[in-house]
Amino acid sequence: MTRYRIVSGGYLHGDPGEPDVEVDLRPYRDPHAAATLRYLTALDPEVQDAVRGTPGVTDLVDETVTRALALDGDEVTITSFCAGGRHRGPVGAEMIADGLRAAGGEVDLLHRDLGKPVVERPTREVDR
Repeated sequence: MTRYRIVSGGYLHGDPGEPDVEVDLRPYRDPHAAATLRYLTALDPEVQDAVRGTPGVTDLVDETVTRALALDGDEVTITSFCAGGRHRGPVGAEMIADGLRAAGGEVDLLHRDLGKPVVERPTREVDR
């Protein structure tokens, strides 16, 4: 049986390595742009709702689960990264883990950057 190792994080904190499947959530709406969400994390329901409600995220997660299930091997590594690793990446990783578990997969999940401080950066218009 394949074991799925999922790592979430932020590109601003370092490279995700060489996963079998890399998910880049930077193109999707960033909760960091909302002052009310910026200092929360993926553990907060408001952030989870914001990411899960972002158009295209559910489709990306479904495609990722399908791709991961199609890979052979004892272990498949998946990374779910955003900019800072506190919002989109970890929520996406949780969603992917849920999908793989629902398909009967064994999942190990690590949120590499969730506890790191907020990276102060300007927001882009596309993030709003």
